[in-house]
Amino acid sequence: MSDEQAVPPSSGVSVELLATVDLGPEIEGLAGRQLRMRMVTIEPGG
Repeated sequence: MSDEQAVPPSSGVSVELLATVDLGPEIEGLAGRQLRMRMVTIEPGG
């Protein structure tokens, strides 16, 4: 049974990566993980 709907393209939305921090050296057990800060802009109608 396939009731999946197609995901519409994200128009009016932009994402900008501002910074990343590798968490491996900071916290034991989180090797390969990153903390990311992003700025998401949603335009009217987006």
